[in-house]
Amino acid sequence: MTSLRPSRPSRRAALRMLGAIPVAAGGVLARPSHAQAGAGRQPVPADLLPGGTLDQLIAQTAAADGYSGTVLLLHHGRPVLSRTYGMANQQLSLPNRPDTIFALGSVTKIFTGIAIARLVQQGKLAYHEKLGTYLDGFPAEIAGAVTIHQLLTHTAGMGDVLRDSGGLIHTWSSEAEVTTRLLELLRAAPLLFAPGTGYAYSNNGYMTLAYVVAAASGQTFYDYVRQHVFRPAGMAPTSTTATSGPSTVASPGRTPRRGPVARGSTTSCASRTSATGPVARSPPPLTWSPSSRR
Repeated sequence: MTSLRPSRPSRRAALRMLGAIPVAAGGVLARPSHAQAGAGRQPVPADLLPGGTLDQLIAQTAAADGYSGTVLLLHHGRPVLSRTYGMANQQLSLPNRPDTIFALGSVTKIFTGIAIARLVQQGKLAYHEKLGTYLDGFPAEIAGAVTIHQLLTHTAGMGDVLRDSGGLIHTWSSEAEVTTRLLELLRAAPLLFAPGTGYAYSNNGYMTLAYVVAAASGQTFYDYVRQHVFRPAGMAPTSTTATSGPSTVASPGRTPRRGPVARGSTTSCASRTSATGPVARSPPPLTWSPSSRR
């Protein structure tokens, strides 16, 4: 671990130093001299280099048990700082490593939103259309009132089956089982309020959007995201699965959960839900599921 300076940098100072520089959860490869090499390349701010303000903040936070994971910092596309802290799984005594696979949680909702936007651009979906235009089996008060836009913005009035299912979702072990049984739960779930009249963070809304993607595209949500979101983004090695993932998936203090596994090149992004969801490996490889926990 890098030695710390006497003064503790503030989060505000560290974020100020970051500016628009991308930070990714992932492996760590500190290469300051290499990052500054080359004619015309902008020098890396000292606060972003190993031993700098950001490095100190992360180390101090981890030492206080406030952070566990890996960090990869890029400056104009080149790695300048990489650090790994904590345990991937305390029960199995597995430490985090640069290639540890992490669950992204609700970050996967970004992938769902991208899939919806792509289908809207292609004229296969419309934000103002009602849910019943694309999916059947929902009660009339839902099918005829909830819009795609409301599902995206958590204003549809839907709840959280991940919280309310009593752990049932955790027992599912295949994409086919998740696809069939999750839809049954979503159709039966009551609204919390009339669509468009309030706001409530909703996993149900985004899981329902996964089925909308499947209906509009003619592919399973899993296959569509792999082909039209991950692959165009250069995340070709990334995939999704609803079955139990590798035992190396980071799950501090808990046993590994089910969900997708992902692998990326410069970033570590993966996510998984209680039943399904993406998972990602730092610096290189990731996966997904219809929804993810916050």
